Amino acid sequence: MTDVGTPAEPVFEFNSLMQPEFSKCPWPYYKQMRDTNPVLRAGNGVTEFVFIARHEDIDRVLHAPRLFSSRPDESQSGDPLIPITFDPPEHSKWRRILDPMFSPREMAKLEDGIAQRANGLIDGFVERGECDYANEYAVPLPCLVFMQLMGFPLEEFETFVDIKERILRGGGESFQSQDPVQRQARDQIDTRIAELLDERRREPRDDLLTRLLNTEIEGRPLTHEELMGTCNLLFIAGLDTVTDSLSCFYAFLATNPVHRQRIVEDPDVIPKAVEEMLRYESPVTMVLPRLVTEETELGGCPVHAGDRIVPLLGSANNDESVVENPHVVDFDRPAMRHYAFGGGVHRCLGSHLARLELHISLREWHRRIPEYHIPDGVELKYAALLRQVEHLPLVFDKVVA
Repeated sequence: MTDVGTPAEPVFEFNSLMQPEFSKCPWPYYKQMRDTNPVLRAGNGVTEFVFIARHEDIDRVLHAPRLFSSRPDESQSGDPLIPITFDPPEHSKWRRILDPMFSPREMAKLEDGIAQRANGLIDGFVERGECDYANEYAVPLPCLVFMQLMGFPLEEFETFVDIKERILRGGGESFQSQDPVQRQARDQIDTRIAELLDERRREPRDDLLTRLLNTEIEGRPLTHEELMGTCNLLFIAGLDTVTDSLSCFYAFLATNPVHRQRIVEDPDVIPKAVEEMLRYESPVTMVLPRLVTEETELGGCPVHAGDRIVPLLGSANNDESVVENPHVVDFDRPAMRHYAFGGGVHRCLGSHLARLELHISLREWHRRIPEYHIPDGVELKYAALLRQVEHLPLVFDKVVA
């Protein structure tokens, strides 16, 4: 185990979320907020949010959907993202339909295919002795796996990834300047998903698009709006979160050889290593805002009906009140409940697939490339909001045929 250190503690502000300093090293911001202002009302000049940083408050919000609702406010347009924008009991109906599609048993069927795809990607650069990890591995591995599962055309991989990037990260330096870019990208993916659904109506296949078309809720087929809302959420989640985690994991392992060597020498530690790096890195730094439905309080501070609460998951996962030595990355840490996949009824639908992809990646990569490093002088740049290393060059010190 290694203490990764705690840099000086800057002040957390709304604009911090869009700054590379926060994305690269969020922990001191989290700690400063927990210690001085754990319930922070802040905004961007257009919209106000209430950020919460302590594990206790975040746990309460995630497990009280009646009081802290996931439904979008009236200002948001478009089809609702299903099931994440529904609360119980409506949410429960959708999870009963969707959970079996992503169950551990269903996901286990994908293991051989994921391993083959991982090794196929490695084959493309292993003899070169180096790679751009983000673009040559962290992006294509989970994206191609998920596109095949959904039934999206693999030859449109680059187009789908580009649309996803514009939806999630836009093209500007603030939320306002991103909006036109994001709207255009949403329109583009809506059009393509609708086309693919029409194709599956004519020619069913063994994929999730066909399965959704054949699914019923309360004795009726899904409406077009329901199909679009479900597919849109799956598209966003399936093409981004595992990529984020992989890039953060390998940036950490490339600079922490003791941890890397532990994985090489003892592959059985990989499941525990995945959970500990998910806890520490927390690439999904926050969940969608929760809408307060009635007057209440958080951390002793009043919050009002209509307020939008933003739980900082990364802060909860590194809160000293529940995690002993949170800045120590310890693969032997006793099992604990972290919030890398959210929590409560809205816990990530695809968590079983994500874990499987992370496990297989660490196993296959370190079996073939046990030693690697980041070249001297390279300054890593992390994407805002969802922590992802945008460019991660790796040089291989040792490879195995």
